[in-house]
Amino acid sequence: MDETCFVTPAALSHGIDDGLRFRNFYIPPSKDEPQIYTFKDKMDSYALFESADGLLYFRNGLEAGLHPVSLDEWKEEKIRWTDRIKDFEDQVKRCDEICERVL
Repeated sequence: MDETCFVTPAALSHGIDDGLRFRNFYIPPSKDEPQIYTFKDKMDSYALFESADGLLYFRNGLEAGLHPVSLDEWKEEKIRWTDRIKDFEDQVKRCDEICERVL
């Protein structure tokens, strides 16, 4: 973190029960010493973070909890997700082509 990372009073007034999310960092709610996780990657509503000790975790949407994940698991799921997006885009193109021929 650096001097450009800050929390507004409005954010604090709404509570920090879900943790604090910055552009490149996430600090989950904790009763112990707060831990900073560095943002590494994004896939749909999932964000990948790395802890100070090099372990990887993902967070789904706005949920507060972090879930452990290996780099291989993340990469495999990202490939599946990318393939699903490509398949969807291909279906949209085929549908557009069919609609153009009909009209």
